[in-house]
Amino acid sequence: MDKARKRAELEKEEIQLALEEAESALEQEEAKVLRAQMELATVRQEIDRRIHEKEEEFETTRRNHQRALESMQASLEAESRAKAEALKQVRSFDNFSLLKYFVF
Repeated sequence: MDKARKRAELEKEEIQLALEEAESALEQEEAKVLRAQMELATVRQEIDRRIHEKEEEFETTRRNHQRALESMQASLEAESRAKAEALKQVRSFDNFSLLKYFVF
C-alpha cells in the first residue's frame, strides 16, 4: 500500500507540475494575444487617421477644382457677353456706315 501511495503522490506531483506549466503557457499566450490586440488597435487608429487626412485632402482638392471651374465658367460667360456686345456694335457700325452712304 505504501508503494501505491508513493506512486499516487508522485503522479499527483507530476500532474501538479504539468498543470503549473500549462497555466504558465496559458498566461504567456494570453499576454501575446493582448499585445497583438493592442498592436491591432494602434494600427487601426493609424489607418483611421490616414483615411481622415486623405478625405480632408480630397475635399480640399474638390473645393479648389470647383472654384476653378466656377471661375472658368464666369470667364467664359463674360467672354461670350463681350463677343455678343462686340458683334452688336459691329452690326450697329455696319448699319451706321450704310446709312452714311444713303444720307450723304
